[in-house]
Amino acid sequence: MNRIKIAPNFYLYEFVCSCCGVVKIDEKAITYIQAVRDYYQLPVIIISGYRCPNHDKKIGGKGNHPKGIALDWTIKGKEPEELLETAELCGFTGLGLYKGRHFVHTDTGRKRRWVY
Repeated sequence: MNRIKIAPNFYLYEFVCSCCGVVKIDEKAITYIQAVRDYYQLPVIIISGYRCPNHDKKIGGKGNHPKGIALDWTIKGKEPEELLETAELCGFTGLGLYKGRHFVHTDTGRKRRWVY
């Protein structure tokens, strides 16, 4: 089940596509999410890592998850706005919030910020 450790606090299985089990993940994204984990010293819950193109299209994604450069994640007890600020400090360049949801989108693509 991909129990391969890819960073001090993360395993490969945390980043697989939930529909097909395939995984592709950018090394920078792993480095940055580990930096977030180190900053808070709290578990980071990966909600969505890699998504195959079919899964991404089905849920209305915009295309960075199939590239393996995007992560949706949260930390219990932390507000999304705070997490986004920390994510930027740790190196992420694509930063997104979703109204009414308690997770953030981060990626290693072009520099931008959004709220949906």
